[in-house]
Amino acid sequence: MVTLTIDLDDELAHYVQESARREQQSVSEWVKQRLTTETDRAAILLAMEARSKANGYPHDWLALYGSLADDESFLAPQRTGGTRSVPSLKQE
Repeated sequence: MVTLTIDLDDELAHYVQESARREQQSVSEWVKQRLTTETDRAAILLAMEARSKANGYPHDWLALYGSLADDESFLAPQRTGGTRSVPSLKQE
């Protein structure tokens, strides 16, 4: 096994660490997963699709995931009716 040392700036290092933590992986596993070949990536996606079906997701959810990221016509609806005040949370 080869050991690889990479110098990252603080911001990028924090991103990598937080991303690995969110996915409940070690930093090494998280980076290795992103460096896999496309063939390996296809196998990972198939496994992910199988897990999602077992968890009740629709069969095509993975294809839809992120598909609106570049669609600038997808906007939040305009809010109507103004705003309402929120009572103070301080205890008196």
